[in-house]
Amino acid sequence: MSWDTLFLLVGLAFVGVAVLGDIAGRISPGKQGRIAAGIIGVSLFACGFWYHSVIHGFTVTEVDVVPPLTTHGNCPLTVGLQGVVEAKGSGSVISYFEFSSGNASQARPTTFQGANSQIVPGVWQVQESLKDAWVRLQILAPNKMTSATSKPFSITCDESAQHGGAGAANTSTPPATTVAQRPTHILDASANSLAFDTVEPTAGAYLKRGQQVTFNIELSYNLVSADSAILSVSTAQFHDSPLRCGGSGELTDAVEIPIVHGKHQTQVHLTWSGDTGASTGGRTFGSGYLSFMPMFWASNNGVRGERINLFGTYSEYCYQFGR
Repeated sequence: MSWDTLFLLVGLAFVGVAVLGDIAGRISPGKQGRIAAGIIGVSLFACGFWYHSVIHGFTVTEVDVVPPLTTHGNCPLTVGLQGVVEAKGSGSVISYFEFSSGNASQARPTTFQGANSQIVPGVWQVQESLKDAWVRLQILAPNKMTSATSKPFSITCDESAQHGGAGAANTSTPPATTVAQRPTHILDASANSLAFDTVEPTAGAYLKRGQQVTFNIELSYNLVSADSAILSVSTAQFHDSPLRCGGSGELTDAVEIPIVHGKHQTQVHLTWSGDTGASTGGRTFGSGYLSFMPMFWASNNGVRGERINLFGTYSEYCYQFGR
């Protein structure tokens, strides 16, 4: 029995004594005893409801945003965004992306069913070249919370698209909006970074749900912000949609290994539970897509602390799963 339920039941018993007084000749509290029982009962009721709201109430516990990579293309340009929201309980989270330009995306709901980490997608329609741009994720409900501002990045519009080539002034047809292709992840010699070298099974393989699959990942990383840290790699399950590994999804299975300062290579063996519900509280997708999301965490004597880096989904490694 949980503590909140226990407080409520005991409080109910004390209130019963206060109201009824003599109970079957076994309990005779008297006037003062009934008053005391009423006060204790009400106090226990209040504690029970408070404890229930704290422990079982739906609330967002952490929010983070993936820093977009510096890129270029024909403007107007659609830049894909990703955030990760962690919540406790079940309910709907209302969130939106805020841009350094002063604009923002539309607010959208994300449904949580129990404590888990959800991937929140978004887009930024960029009209012109930007330098030192940033994004952050704002939570409106069930409680207000704001992610840290992303690392600055740049968007460069191709000159021909931004200013028009020969004869461009003679046409009123606006340029078509293009989608920025997320560059392949590479190591940055001056910053915390990570790149997958090889993954087995190879990208594009079809995975049959209900069967565990172990991914053998060889990767390179560069840790510059600390002497040691913890690397986690999570499987990211996405709902079946044309966006494949770029829509809304959920972080499911994960593996953690210690890492040290500098540039190194290592291996990670990550087992996906097969969309059986084993890692999601019984929830299953049925079909969809699977990718990976690595992160760096602070190491407190070998124990995972605060998140240092959220690298986003490595969508160049995308797998379809189903029956």
